[in-house]
Amino acid sequence: MTRQVSDLEKMKAIIDFLCADSGSHDYTMNRREAEALGLTIEKPSANLYVVLRDIQSSITAEMKLLDRYSPELTLGAQQMAQLAEVRGLVESTDGGCYGFVTEGTLTKVQVQTPAGMQDAVSDQRTFEGWKRLA
Repeated sequence: MTRQVSDLEKMKAIIDFLCADSGSHDYTMNRREAEALGLTIEKPSANLYVVLRDIQSSITAEMKLLDRYSPELTLGAQQMAQLAEVRGLVESTDGGCYGFVTEGTLTKVQVQTPAGMQDAVSDQRTFEGWKRLA
């Protein structure tokens, strides 16, 4: 395996950015930003770009990335609903597909507050962790 960066100072700056300065582990870095950090970037061909865009669209739909999570919306008019959400994916051609899965039961409940009784949702998790999906 070849290293992208051999200069130790530049390597430390990249690691610092990825581990702390970017502010979050879910920070998405685009090609231009990665290149500005000093990483070697290969611009995809038009055909490969279409494939990559299709993969991203598929993941976005599967993970419901554009949907706001709301236990109340999941329950709808039901009093109780089973929760089974894939919240993270790791896929490889050799190792298959694993998902970080949350499973449990959502139940509408009433809770006493200083303002009186209010609707709430009880979220009882029965499993949260990695599972092989395919």
